[in-house]
Formats: sequence, structure tokens, C-alpha cells
Amino acid sequence: NSSEKPVFTTLHTFCLSLLREHGHKLGLPENFVLYDPTSQLHLINHIVKHHLKETGTLTSNDILTMIRHVKNEVTDDLQFNVEPLQYDPKLASIFVHYEKLLGYHHALDFDDLILHATRLLSDSSIHLDIQNSVHALCIDDYESFSLSQHRLIKSLSSHAKKVVICCDPNQGIFTRQGVQHNALNKMLKEYKDASTYVFQENFRSNKSIINSVNSLLKKLKVNHEEWLSTNKHKDDALSFYLAYDEKDEGTHIAEEIQNLIREEGIEPNTNLFDADEPESSCLKV
Repeated sequence: NSSEKPVFTTLHTFCLSLLREHGHKLGLPENFVLYDPTSQLHLINHIVKHHLKETGTLTSNDILTMIRHVKNEVTDDLQFNVEPLQYDPKLASIFVHYEKLLGYHHALDFDDLILHATRLLSDSSIHLDIQNSVHALCIDDYESFSLSQHRLIKSLSSHAKKVVICCDPNQGIFTRQGVQHNALNKMLKEYKDASTYVFQENFRSNKSIINSVNSLLKKLKVNHEEWLSTNKHKDDALSFYLAYDEKDEGTHIAEEIQNLIREEGIEPNTNLFDADEPESSCLKV
């Protein structure tokens, strides 16, 4: 319906709403609960305590990363790729117990949302109105997508007339949460006739930041044609802080703000913004 407004959502929120409405067609309980990483770690700790006793040097976070690896590298028939587990009986046992306990608690984790939503969209015997209502898709941060997320987008976009992928390939050189970011390469291979538009000028960062990024990419031997440029002035040299975790990072930022107030005389409730772009995003002190 051309009169409908566009829908803005995250991938997991979309999958959650889809499964709440149609998950029963896959045999999912209507009252399923969603386990976040904290709940997943509690479950893993329970398994280790009551079933394994000993995991060697592996931490609960290591085990969670392994589970994410398995669930993000699904097979062509949309099953978990458990092949890596055959080399470690302990991890295989943990995964089996983990899946059983999720089922016992009528629970899904975030990776399950992606897999089950893909199954819904890929099953020709299940008719969903949404497949006929998707006229266009615009997807951001595709360099951080896993292969299972790529399969979901491919299924969802099969009825769309236009698909726009926004991404920064240079960010794909890193891994986060145990996911290998090769979905972008797969997308480019599968849609060879797609048009590519490269945006190299950065409008947000100054030259100090851009030069540092380009220097890093050069050392990592990233394609120089994708290096960034900017017309903004060069600022002071950068300072780096290695945070141990999110809490340490937040504490450091708070302390830096306090230093600005104390040492540079900046009044509380002051908005810090780019002098060249006063209407840009602000940081309120």
C-alpha cells in the first residue's frame, strides 16, 4: 500500500515481532521468552556447575562466543553447523545441554530469532502477508552482518523491488561477538549486477582522526582506494585509552568530562559541539 509509512526497526526487533505473530507455524510456544547475553551466561554457568564441573581454561564468555559461532554459521538447510563441535566433546556437551534448557524454559536467544525468522520467510508452504508488502529495503551496517543474518535479508528481499545496502567495508576487518563478517562479500558475489557507490569524504571527523584511520588501514594492507578524506581542519594529536570493558569505558568518559569542568572552566549543562557544524550532534556536559 503506497499510503503506508516506512518501518524503521532493528533486525532482531523485526524478527521478534514476526515470531510473536507467526512463530506458532514453526511450532514455537506463543509465550516464548527472549534470553539476553546475561541470561545466556547464567544458563551456561548452570550447565558447567551441574553437568561438567571442569572446562579447563575456557570461561563462560568463551563458551558463549562458541555458541554464537555455531548459531551464526547455519547450513543451507537452515540448521546449526555443529561440525566444529565434533573436535571438542566438552563444548558439544555444553551446546546440547544449552539447547535443551532453552527449550525447557520456552526460551530463544537473539541468534534463534534470526534463524527462526529465516525459516518462516523461506518456507514456501507458509504464506506471510509481509512478503507481499515489502516494496523496498534499506539496510545499514551490513559489514557487521553474520551469514545467518544475510540469509534472512535474502529471504526478506526476494519480493522487494529495490534493496539498498549501506556499509563500511573497512569495518569488516574486525570481528565482534564471535561473528566473522563475510556476509558483505557473499552479498557482492550473489548480486554481481548491483550498482556500487563509494563515499570517501568524511563530513564528521577532522584530519587528525582521518589520517590515523588511513594509517591503520595502510598497515593492515586494506585497499587504498577506499581510504577516507576530509576537508575539515586538522586538530590536536589524538590520545588513546584502552578500556577493559564497557564499565571502564564509561567511567573514563565521565572522568574526562569532570576534567573539562574542573580544569578548563566549562560550566555544567554546556553543550559541546563542532564549531564548524553547530547544528550537529552535541555532547551535553
